[in-house]
Amino acid sequence: MRRRQRFLVRVVLVCVGLGFLAPLTRARVNKVQVRLLEAAYRLEGGTMVVRVTLTTGEALELDVKDPASISTILKMAEILGGQRGRMFAEVEDKDVKALHVAVP
Repeated sequence: MRRRQRFLVRVVLVCVGLGFLAPLTRARVNKVQVRLLEAAYRLEGGTMVVRVTLTTGEALELDVKDPASISTILKMAEILGGQRGRMFAEVEDKDVKALHVAVP
Protein backbone atom coordinates (compact mmCIF):
# COMPACT_ATOMS: atom_id res chain seq x y z
CA MET A 1 0.00 0.00 0.00
CA ARG A 2 2.79 2.40 0.88
CA ARG A 3 4.43 1.86 -2.52
CA ARG A 4 1.16 2.73 -4.26
CA GLN A 5 0.80 5.94 -2.24
CA ARG A 6 4.31 7.07 -3.21
CA PHE A 7 3.51 6.36 -6.85
CA LEU A 8 0.30 8.43 -6.65
CA VAL A 9 2.12 11.29 -4.94
CA ARG A 10 4.72 11.30 -7.74
CA VAL A 11 2.00 11.31 -10.42
CA VAL A 12 0.24 14.23 -8.71
CA LEU A 13 3.50 16.17 -8.40
CA VAL A 14 4.32 15.63 -12.06
CA CYS A 15 0.82 16.72 -13.10
CA VAL A 16 1.01 19.83 -10.90
CA GLY A 17 4.48 20.62 -12.26
CA LEU A 18 3.31 20.29 -15.84
CA GLY A 19 0.31 22.46 -15.03
CA PHE A 20 2.60 25.24 -13.89
CA LEU A 21 4.88 24.87 -16.91
CA ALA A 22 2.09 24.82 -19.49
CA PRO A 23 1.50 28.61 -19.47
CA LEU A 24 5.24 29.16 -19.91
CA THR A 25 5.39 27.06 -23.05
CA ARG A 26 2.51 28.81 -24.82
CA ALA A 27 3.30 31.57 -27.27
CA ARG A 28 2.67 35.03 -25.95
CA VAL A 29 -0.41 36.77 -27.38
CA ASN A 30 -0.53 40.56 -27.19
CA LYS A 31 -3.50 42.76 -27.95
CA VAL A 32 -2.14 45.96 -29.48
CA GLN A 33 -3.97 48.96 -30.93
CA VAL A 34 -3.81 49.37 -34.70
CA ARG A 35 -2.69 52.77 -35.97
CA LEU A 36 -3.15 52.10 -39.69
CA LEU A 37 -4.90 49.41 -41.71
CA GLU A 38 -4.00 49.08 -45.40
CA ALA A 39 -5.58 46.62 -47.79
CA ALA A 40 -4.50 45.75 -51.32
CA TYR A 41 -6.29 43.30 -53.60
CA ARG A 42 -4.09 41.10 -55.80
CA LEU A 43 -5.86 40.51 -59.10
CA GLU A 44 -3.67 37.56 -60.08
CA GLY A 45 -4.32 35.37 -57.04
CA GLY A 46 -7.61 36.82 -55.90
CA THR A 47 -6.20 37.48 -52.46
CA MET A 48 -6.13 40.55 -50.28
CA VAL A 49 -2.91 41.61 -48.62
CA VAL A 50 -3.57 43.46 -45.38
CA ARG A 51 -0.86 45.52 -43.73
CA VAL A 52 -1.50 46.27 -40.08
CA THR A 53 0.63 49.02 -38.54
CA LEU A 54 0.53 48.94 -34.77
CA THR A 55 0.91 51.86 -32.39
CA THR A 56 4.26 50.33 -31.42
CA GLY A 57 5.49 51.13 -34.94
CA GLU A 58 5.62 47.50 -36.05
CA ALA A 59 3.99 46.68 -39.40
CA LEU A 60 2.69 43.15 -40.06
CA GLU A 61 1.20 41.68 -43.23
CA LEU A 62 -1.30 38.92 -43.73
CA ASP A 63 -2.86 37.33 -46.80
CA VAL A 64 -6.62 36.88 -46.83
CA LYS A 65 -8.11 34.46 -49.37
CA ASP A 66 -11.61 33.73 -48.12
CA PRO A 67 -14.23 36.05 -49.70
CA ALA A 68 -16.15 36.31 -46.42
CA SER A 69 -12.97 37.35 -44.58
CA ILE A 70 -12.16 39.91 -47.28
CA SER A 71 -15.65 41.38 -46.89
CA THR A 72 -15.27 41.49 -43.11
CA ILE A 73 -11.94 43.30 -43.29
CA LEU A 74 -13.35 45.84 -45.76
CA LYS A 75 -16.27 46.47 -43.39
CA MET A 76 -13.84 46.99 -40.52
CA ALA A 77 -11.88 49.45 -42.67
CA GLU A 78 -15.12 51.29 -43.44
CA ILE A 79 -15.90 51.62 -39.74
CA LEU A 80 -12.41 52.91 -39.01
CA GLY A 81 -12.48 55.24 -42.01
CA GLY A 82 -15.43 57.03 -40.48
CA GLN A 83 -13.42 57.53 -37.28
CA ARG A 84 -16.15 55.76 -35.34
CA GLY A 85 -14.00 53.14 -33.69
CA ARG A 86 -10.65 51.73 -32.75
CA MET A 87 -9.01 48.56 -33.96
CA PHE A 88 -6.86 46.14 -32.02
CA ALA A 89 -4.78 43.22 -33.28
CA GLU A 90 -3.97 40.03 -31.42
CA VAL A 91 -0.33 39.38 -32.24
CA GLU A 92 1.45 36.09 -31.58
CA ASP A 93 5.07 35.63 -32.64
CA LYS A 94 4.85 38.51 -35.16
CA ASP A 95 1.69 37.05 -36.74
CA VAL A 96 -1.72 38.68 -36.64
CA LYS A 97 -4.11 36.11 -35.17
CA ALA A 98 -7.24 38.28 -34.87
CA LEU A 99 -8.54 41.78 -35.46
CA HIS A 100 -10.98 43.51 -33.12
CA VAL A 101 -12.99 46.68 -33.69
CA ALA A 102 -14.25 48.68 -30.73
CA VAL A 103 -17.08 51.05 -31.55
CA PRO A 104 -18.20 53.65 -28.98
